[in-house]
Amino acid sequence: MATKALLTIEQYELLPDTGVRTELVDGEVIELATGNLLHTRVRDRTMIALDGIGEGFAAVEVEFRTLHDRVRRADAVWFAPGRLRQSDEGRNILPVPDLAIEVVSPNDRAVDIRDKVYEYLEAGVGTVWVIYLERRDADIWNRGRTGVAGVDTLTADCLPGFALPVEAVFPKDFG
Repeated sequence: MATKALLTIEQYELLPDTGVRTELVDGEVIELATGNLLHTRVRDRTMIALDGIGEGFAAVEVEFRTLHDRVRRADAVWFAPGRLRQSDEGRNILPVPDLAIEVVSPNDRAVDIRDKVYEYLEAGVGTVWVIYLERRDADIWNRGRTGVAGVDTLTADCLPGFALPVEAVFPKDFG
């Protein structure tokens, strides 16, 4: 019986970029499904709405280390000013973001999304937005695993005064 070779985070970080979206979970490289066009547009529109808010930095498809020696890839993230150092710019695995965004596609399992949200919060992410394509609404999760389901406006403690209507991240040319 053959066994899979498990990777450390340091070995994972050295893997060549093949263009395939992956995460490192318990030493195993997990290939992630590619989002459909609506998923990609909602992810990108969310990142664009966040970029530069409060002098912070937003990005898509960012990998960061969680407390379980895992590397997770959020659909989009926002970092508060000072969270990133100039030396982080060339790294593949970044520090934990202040805000992480997951866009849920029809093939995503609810239990997997919930587990990922809890893992993000445990790792130090302050707020997690979970945006549902089919429902066109979102859940907001904060430290302590406190959540509000079915919101129509996205807010975060790390972005005082900022409010993003969920409808604004959906392209108008999609019904």
